Amino acid sequence: MKTSGTIQASYHRFRSLTIAALFTVAVAGVIFLSGSASAAHPQSAQASGLQGNTLLPSYTFCRTQLITIPWAGASTPYPSHITVARLQSSISNVSVTLNRLQHDWYDDIDMLLAGPEGQSVLLMSDTGDSCNRETTLTFNDRSPALPDFGCPFASDTYRPSNYESYPDNFPAPAPAPPYSDHLSAFNGTAPNGTWSLYVVDDYGIFTGRISGGWCLNIMVASSR
Repeated sequence: MKTSGTIQASYHRFRSLTIAALFTVAVAGVIFLSGSASAAHPQSAQASGLQGNTLLPSYTFCRTQLITIPWAGASTPYPSHITVARLQSSISNVSVTLNRLQHDWYDDIDMLLAGPEGQSVLLMSDTGDSCNRETTLTFNDRSPALPDFGCPFASDTYRPSNYESYPDNFPAPAPAPPYSDHLSAFNGTAPNGTWSLYVVDDYGIFTGRISGGWCLNIMVASSR
């Protein structure tokens, strides 16, 4: 994917500058970046990095393209891609955000994240039930599970959750099972390459969408 435009970066409370790259290293303060790709495939990148006195390089990549979930089967697009480039260290933590997810019956949604080195994590499957509202969900391993029944909170953080024991069916080109239920499956792997989000409605009747696309946050190990 070819990027276009200039990426703006600033050192919060220190100084500001403009660069034409998708990454940088935090030396002091917190760095915020945003960028764009082609209009047909919008993608942005953001990086931040100083927590206390410890350097924790953390990069967020977002694809804002609408994901439509049909009454049964694979979403459009399927999958949705985010391309990561130029990160110099291995992964130490991954989290994922779904921006403005709406579906009339959450239990129908199966969602899989596949990384560039072949690891794949089942983010959600057979969770919740009737939930006719938009929610912004973030997934990380340190949070509680999504509810088995009812709606998740409108904006909250959960760990990957699956409430059924039978295998979930993701049509090609999705990777075959087994799938991990922990985002730590990506730890120690290289972040660069194509990340793919596969979304399927596994039952029928109800439809949905992810209106604001999705974001991938990657914390990389210190290079020192």
